[in-house]
Amino acid sequence: MSDWHLAQTKPNADHIAARNLERQGFVTFRPLERRKVARGTRVIEQVRSFFPGYIFIRCSDDIIP
Repeated sequence: MSDWHLAQTKPNADHIAARNLERQGFVTFRPLERRKVARGTRVIEQVRSFFPGYIFIRCSDDIIP
């Protein structure tokens, strides 16, 4: 059985936290969204976290004693 938990990360570092947790064997989920942002006279598309500063972590029984 596995449970999902929510973890707060440092500002603008949720991608780093997810990478480090995945290296340790955890499963992470970080929902992303595409946004169009005006930069001067141009409009660019950005991929950003849907919940900035938070990631979901799945903890299974074989990782936690």
